[in-house]
Amino acid sequence: MTLSTFFEMEINAQKFPSIADKHISIDNVDLAYKDAGIGQILLCLHAIGHSSKDFAALYQLDLHHYRIISLDFPGHGNSQAARRPVSASYFSKIVLEFIEKLELKDLIIVGNSIGGATAIRVASNNPNINMLALSNPGGLDKRGFIAPIFLNFMVNFFRKGEEMNPKFKNNKTTVLAVKIGRQDLAPLVSVSEQEIKDYLSKPENKKAIEIAYTENFSKYNKPEEVKARHILIKGADEKSLQKIKEIRSKVNVGNFSQVANKETQDTSGQSNGGDLGWFAKGRMVPEFEKVAFEMKLGEISEPVKTEFGYHLILVEDKKAQETKPMDAVKSELALMEIQKTKAPDLDKLLNSTREQIKQALRQNDVAQVEGLTKKVEGQIFKDTEINQYDQNLGSVSLTHEESEKVFGSNPGDDILSFREAGTIFLVKILSKKSGPEQTPDQIKSEVSSQREQLSRKVREEFIKDLNGKAKIVTNQSLL
Repeated sequence: MTLSTFFEMEINAQKFPSIADKHISIDNVDLAYKDAGIGQILLCLHAIGHSSKDFAALYQLDLHHYRIISLDFPGHGNSQAARRPVSASYFSKIVLEFIEKLELKDLIIVGNSIGGATAIRVASNNPNINMLALSNPGGLDKRGFIAPIFLNFMVNFFRKGEEMNPKFKNNKTTVLAVKIGRQDLAPLVSVSEQEIKDYLSKPENKKAIEIAYTENFSKYNKPEEVKARHILIKGADEKSLQKIKEIRSKVNVGNFSQVANKETQDTSGQSNGGDLGWFAKGRMVPEFEKVAFEMKLGEISEPVKTEFGYHLILVEDKKAQETKPMDAVKSELALMEIQKTKAPDLDKLLNSTREQIKQALRQNDVAQVEGLTKKVEGQIFKDTEINQYDQNLGSVSLTHEESEKVFGSNPGDDILSFREAGTIFLVKILSKKSGPEQTPDQIKSEVSSQREQLSRKVREEFIKDLNGKAKIVTNQSLL
């Protein structure tokens, strides 16, 4: 298939195949995506105001040769809205993590409009992108001088607001909360051994098992991984080499983390002891990767030179490659497929579990709340503080409506129940603390001052821009 095929196909949302949405959480946002087929991966990114339906026609391809993945951006299609503004930069971070979580490699990205601009950014930060197919991508034109001025102004405006308005940061509510997704409960839906045997005995279910295995391929086929820390000294000169050798002479397994915090020039590692977490082959530059995967557990490398400088690597743990063929997991796959068909049982379980947890929260029975939540690997937030500025409950970003309910409630009020579709989300208010108020005159004066600053800055830059093209005399008395 050639790239021109993408643009010759008629996109018809009414003929979108009945492929169920999958869901994944990235940046505390529940994202919907469709994923079907086996073979060459095509990751599809849509335009503003559109959705994965833009790529309906691609699912008419032979899905024995192509794996089509179409993602709904935050706030589009069936994905949850994000608290961040729409931008190709933000979407690219979402897509990079999406690729990482699904362990996608050797893929082609098909992008339209902002999807194309996002694809360009993703490709520049991920070596697993083999090709881009772009339609009307943004981000390739030069911006005028007004755009960066305005954007910088807005950044400074909000930074100043953060510094000058402690009210919202100091408005704090401490809660006990629980969040459990509908699919978290699926393993509790009862399925008998006989049901599994009957399902596997039917030839018409063979295709469903094959698709389920493909969809869960990364679960059953895990690459070799290494967990490591590193210390980086930037530069390729003799001074940098001597510095890393000096560090190597004093570092050991016991003090590696502390030395990394003090010495590494990798800014992301200066507060976590140089921790790189788990990574598979293809994630790091070749020179670094080769040494890391050849090292023994608990070993510290000699200086390793890469394009970034000199590294010392500590290997903390290793995972061997794991491969489970489809036949070895077909009963588990059948179980999952059967559980999907038991929606009434899952809904009943969701409602009964919600009521159990709500009752335990009313009685302040934290042990029971913990037990019920951990049973299904849900999220529990004990004595967790939320401030009105960030509106974050631990790793969960509250919507505007949820935040209003939290800060509008008081200790002793009944349990808050946020009725997200297919989700248990319960919050108990434990305590509250308020920050200082601002008077209407103070707010009005601040907004007026910021408006004047923006107007003056735009005027100055406009004159500066025109000065390069024509001679301008400014009458200050008229400004």
